[in-house]
Amino acid sequence: MSFLRKYAELRRQKGSIMCISLDVKRRGESRKEYVERLEQLVESTAPYAIAFKVNENYTRHLSMEDHQEITQLCKSLGTLTIYDCKLSDITSTATMGISIVKDMGYDGLTVNPIFGNLGQVVKTAHDLGLAVFSVTLPSNPESARLFKLDMGGKKLFEILAEDAKISGADGLVVSATETASANDIATIRSVIGEGPIILFPGIGVQGGDLEKAIIYGGWNVLVNIGRSVVDSPEPKKVAAEYRDTLTDSWIRMNAALEIIRTPGVYRYSPDKPFILSSGKESDYYVDIRALYSHPEPRSKIAELMLVRISMEGNVDADKVATTETAGIPIASIVADRLCKGLVYVRHKEKGYGTGRRVEGVVQNGDKVICVDDLTTTGETAEACVKAVSELGGKVLAYYVVFDREEGAAERLNSIGVRLRYLTNISTLKSIMKKVA
Repeated sequence: MSFLRKYAELRRQKGSIMCISLDVKRRGESRKEYVERLEQLVESTAPYAIAFKVNENYTRHLSMEDHQEITQLCKSLGTLTIYDCKLSDITSTATMGISIVKDMGYDGLTVNPIFGNLGQVVKTAHDLGLAVFSVTLPSNPESARLFKLDMGGKKLFEILAEDAKISGADGLVVSATETASANDIATIRSVIGEGPIILFPGIGVQGGDLEKAIIYGGWNVLVNIGRSVVDSPEPKKVAAEYRDTLTDSWIRMNAALEIIRTPGVYRYSPDKPFILSSGKESDYYVDIRALYSHPEPRSKIAELMLVRISMEGNVDADKVATTETAGIPIASIVADRLCKGLVYVRHKEKGYGTGRRVEGVVQNGDKVICVDDLTTTGETAEACVKAVSELGGKVLAYYVVFDREEGAAERLNSIGVRLRYLTNISTLKSIMKKVA
């Protein structure tokens, strides 16, 4: 299985886009004690991370067996490993280095592409089952002097991005700090296409811009957090907090971008307001049903919903419930992906057949997640929760693609149910100002 595919699966399973750098300073302890300290960090933070990155300069004193012990532990805890060695040498020498990284047990490594042989390095690594992350625009301020050099109409980092694309690199290392502007990141993503992962260092202690990284970095991003976690007296707590912050931002911004970019979904009409199902007038309208007509945005919205549900630990629900008819497409996809039963609530009891209002089976004690397209005042959502509850179901949370922020959260909270959204009008308006 490729690194990208493993990354995507772990992103969904763990509800995370975080990579933790094990940049742990030595305290004068023995090598064995140092390794034990690394392993304690891994064990406490692994539930919240997709990958761990081990910097060569922090671990030069470790043996092959030490590295194998660390990577085996990471694998047993369901995380990927990246050896941050910034490999840079002639091909024959680089080949030897790659084989050693393989023997250490890592899943990938970072490469400095300045030797011009990235294609050969990537091929060698791929032949051994290793992923390659090409350093394209580093986070240290001094790097801009070189990586942004004009090379006959293109900056050096653009040429390196082109080289990464041609070579088939699995990912690129791109700064989230001031070293890389929003336009720089957007240019890199445009050059490499949507597939490769962009690994963003610089968030946390270095003060990088998470919003910039996510908005312009594209769908496949891996955000690196180092000192904020490893230097904390409570690394598990800090890792959990970062996981939640990073993933929540990734979900909100990507959902908003899909709504903005997909034709026919977001409409603005200040002169002729729309009438909503609640009876209210609005100068904007978000038609999630129009989004379902486009396969790629539909797939991404479904993936974002699955990551949100996973992040909050609700994948073990027994049933997925929704309302007719707008909620049925997204709820059906989620129920299918999670292998759960699906039920939907009619606006009123039908006047024929069984005359039921809730279609499907809810058994007493069933744990239920509600999945819908959007909420305004929350009246329909409240009715859905009550209908499911009357049959004995316990609603864990109410998930929607879009929240208009007009009272639904408060209404659901009053009956003991949390509203969880992919994105909302505040995020949408904020991003529209940046990408307009």
